[in-house]
Amino acid sequence: MGERYKFVFHSHSQVLIAVDCVEGIVLIVARKRGALLGIDCAAPLRVPLSWILPNRGMAMIHAGAISKNGKAILLAGRSGAGKSSLSYRGIQYGWKFMGDDLVAIGGLPKPRVFNLYSTVKLFTDSIDPQLQGTSIEKWREKDGKTVFRLDLLNFDVFAQVAELSAVVLVDRSFKPGVVEEISPASVVSIIGASTHHVLPSSSKITFSTLSESIRSIKCWRFHPDNDLESYKVLESILE
Repeated sequence: MGERYKFVFHSHSQVLIAVDCVEGIVLIVARKRGALLGIDCAAPLRVPLSWILPNRGMAMIHAGAISKNGKAILLAGRSGAGKSSLSYRGIQYGWKFMGDDLVAIGGLPKPRVFNLYSTVKLFTDSIDPQLQGTSIEKWREKDGKTVFRLDLLNFDVFAQVAELSAVVLVDRSFKPGVVEEISPASVVSIIGASTHHVLPSSSKITFSTLSESIRSIKCWRFHPDNDLESYKVLESILE
């Protein structure tokens, strides 16, 4: 059957996924709804999309993204680094949400970031009153996060596509408030490894698309505090 048809079975949620990667047809069979994890609800088509997008010159990667004035910052970092809270809190300061965990990138000569999902996964201490009533209580992550639907908020918080202008590695072990330029190669390595962990089915094409998209983009390491000053630093990176 070659690379056209692919199948995967998630033992934890008893979900079978069959995909026609050429036509973009997805068949999902779930045996037990209550067994689904937060990521199954937040990004239900993550595996099929990771197979389909390369046929369209794009790749799904494990990263967050925010944008302002049509320019996007890709937020890289290992799980738990703070990508989700940084992606969500930016809404308060005039940024657009593009993803907290999974986004798509692609397009040359000017690479772009594409929003895939309207959900965000946050720890309890990151919840604010605006999110009340938007949680999907039935699904919770193993690490204690809850999934929230941002599309239920009463204002526009999303950007669907934006030009990739910078990559920020969220690094809590670094000096707070300090930004330091790092090599694109090191960022590609981190994003590639974390993407393979989240999407074991990710291919060489995914890594190639990631490398092509980031190689000419300035990359930075930053320890944010999720406050106004942090977003001012991010805004300066875009200038």
